[in-house]
Amino acid sequence: MAHAATNKWYVHWDGNICVQDCLEGTEETLYGLAGLSCGGLSKTNDLMYATLEECCSEQLPWIFSDTCENESLPPPAGVRGTSRWYVSYKKNKCVQDCAAKDSPSCGGIIEGSYESFFPNPYLCCEDKLKWIDANECTTNSLHEVNIVI
Repeated sequence: MAHAATNKWYVHWDGNICVQDCLEGTEETLYGLAGLSCGGLSKTNDLMYATLEECCSEQLPWIFSDTCENESLPPPAGVRGTSRWYVSYKKNKCVQDCAAKDSPSCGGIIEGSYESFFPNPYLCCEDKLKWIDANECTTNSLHEVNIVI
């Protein structure tokens, strides 16, 4: 009989890392330090720990604690952008703050805080590309009629 996942930590001996008692694959919806490091449901004989630090220090003491903890954590989250709009002077239109591969309206993720962001392309066009008709600029920024703003 299967047990409910506890998200507690136990050792995955094949990799000499600590993993969490949760269904494998569920971490795909969570990222970075807030995500889960799922190793599947634990076995009845696995010792369980409330924290990653306890699991590493109690079960894998021959591995430096920093190394054990870092290798046990899920990969860091990728920056996803804000999906807000900013000006691309190179393209003479407004684009969204998201990975260019995500949508035709994405212009890339802005990592600095120097850029002005807008809730929609019309306001961006009106403020940043004043020499272009705001409606025309908005149409060019959206690329296709299916993009929801």
